[in-house]
Amino acid sequence: MSKSNESEISSSAQTAAAVNSLEKSTTWLQLLFRILLVLFVMFLIICVIGYFMPRDYSVSSSAMIDASPEEIFPLLVNLDRWKEWSPAWDFSKNSQIASHHFTQDRKGVTWRHKDRGVTSIWISDYEVNEKITMGLEDAAFADLKMVTRIELRPTADNQTEVVWSSETRLPRKSIMSGVFYGWFGLMYTGGLEKQYETDLARLKKICESEE
Repeated sequence: MSKSNESEISSSAQTAAAVNSLEKSTTWLQLLFRILLVLFVMFLIICVIGYFMPRDYSVSSSAMIDASPEEIFPLLVNLDRWKEWSPAWDFSKNSQIASHHFTQDRKGVTWRHKDRGVTSIWISDYEVNEKITMGLEDAAFADLKMVTRIELRPTADNQTEVVWSSETRLPRKSIMSGVFYGWFGLMYTGGLEKQYETDLARLKKICESEE
C-alpha cells in the first residue's frame, strides 16, 4: 500500500472518530437539555399548584376528658399554666427563646425567639368554664391572621369534650409569596393539628390524674 493510500485511510479514520465524538457529545447535550426541561416543567407545576392552594385553613382536634369544665378551665384561661401540659409553653426550658413575659392577669404572653423575632398570644375573649378565644401576632409572619378557640363541652356522662380549633388566613401579596404560603400552609396546618392532638393528650392525662 502506498503512503498516499495510508494517509487517506488515516485521515478517513480520524474524520470518522471526530464525527462519532461529535455525535456522542450532541447526544449528551440533548439528554441534559431534556432533563433540565423536565425539571423546569416540574418546578412550574409545583409553583402553579402552590399559588392556587387555599388561603384559608381550619384545623381542629378534640379529646374526651374525664373531668368537669370547672376543673379544666383554670388550666386554659391562665397562659402561665399552659406549660403544665404543653412543653412548647415552658419558655424557661426552650433554648430558642431569648426572653418572655406574661401580662399581669396571665391572659397574654410575649416572647422573643432568637431567630424569628417577637411573638404575642393573648386571650381576646372567654366565657367561664365554656371557651376561650385567642389572638396571635408573629413578627416572622406579619401578615398571618389566626384565631384560636378552645371549647369545653360537657357530656351526659360527666365527661368534657375539649375542642381545640384554629382558623388561619395566609397572605398572597405577590406570585412568589403566593407559592411559598401555599405550600407552607399545607405543612403548617398538618404540624399544628398534630401538636393540638399531642397537647390535648397531655391535658387529659393531667386532669384525670388530679382526681
